[in-house]
Amino acid sequence: MEKGTGMMYVRRNGAIKYYCSKRCYRLNVIYDRKPNKKEISEKLAKEAKARA
Repeated sequence: MEKGTGMMYVRRNGAIKYYCSKRCYRLNVIYDRKPNKKEISEKLAKEAKARA
């Protein structure tokens, strides 16, 4: 994600999740769908590997 884009969501337990768009946020948080079979999660997984 480019700097200044996307959304950061902080859960009540302190866990932080980053979403590239509102669509990603809705699928995971509001509709409680698991992102492991979604195209979106592949992009996030690549970014997480790059950060680690």
